[in-house]
Order: sequence, then C-alpha cells, then structure tokens
Amino acid sequence: MKIICRLSDYVFIQFGHNDQSTHKTDRYTTPAQYEANIRNMIQITQQKAETSS
Repeated sequence: MKIICRLSDYVFIQFGHNDQSTHKTDRYTTPAQYEANIRNMIQITQQKAETSS
C-alpha cells in the first residue's frame, strides 16, 4: 500500500463486498480482521500526513 498525502487531503478507503463471503476462503475477512485492517490503514494514513506536511 502506497500512501502520499498531506493534512488537507481526503483519503478514501474501499473494501470489496466479497470479503464477507465465508465460501470464498481466499478473501474472506472476519469482522475482527476487517476492523484491524481499517485501523491499520487509518494509522498509516495519519502517519504519512504528519510526515508529509
């Protein structure tokens, strides 16, 4: 994941709806994994914005 941003930028994070299907084991994400992924992306984005400003 490559993020280049500044404090005034908007950041959009998009996930596929097929992550919720337990039948697709190659991409299934539990609610806990989904939350961890979102939190990680937010943290990385915030860190990048702090160092890029």
